Amino acid sequence: MRFMFFFLCLVQLYLSDVSDLSDVSDVPPIPPDGPLRVGMMARLSEEKNHGMLLGAVAALVERGVEIEVLLAGDGPLKREVSEKIRRNGLEERVRLVGYVDHT
Repeated sequence: MRFMFFFLCLVQLYLSDVSDLSDVSDVPPIPPDGPLRVGMMARLSEEKNHGMLLGAVAALVERGVEIEVLLAGDGPLKREVSEKIRRNGLEERVRLVGYVDHT
């Protein structure tokens, strides 16, 4: 859940027209060279809310933000997550790599 909160904070910064970020001390700077890279390792299930992540990524892409996402995991929503990636035109930006062993 902490990852999703951090990511949503970044989305809010990108989507707002903030000109003075001096009071935003908890968000690390985004490297100016190359795309924003996001990774999520989680079971593909309703409570993990991959749909929210993909919606945020689509909104960032619409704003011209270069972003790459790596989703690691498997579960009952694999087909739905794959379809949402396709439906939002994110195939070049989001990689769904499946189950990854923790060892």
